[in-house]
Amino acid sequence: MRNRSGWFYFLVLVPIIGPIVILIWFFTDGNRFSNNYGSDPKNPDEVEFDFERPQVSM
Repeated sequence: MRNRSGWFYFLVLVPIIGPIVILIWFFTDGNRFSNNYGSDPKNPDEVEFDFERPQVSM
């Protein structure tokens, strides 16, 4: 959603134009770089995997 505020969702309340704008934003790609929400999940070079070995206790 290209770093838009949640207030932009009030555009849905505007007849005809609002829902069209929201649908366009929904289907367009977001930022192609890191932002406040983390790195780009579509870019495998920037994705950080945080896998740990499972802890097995007996």
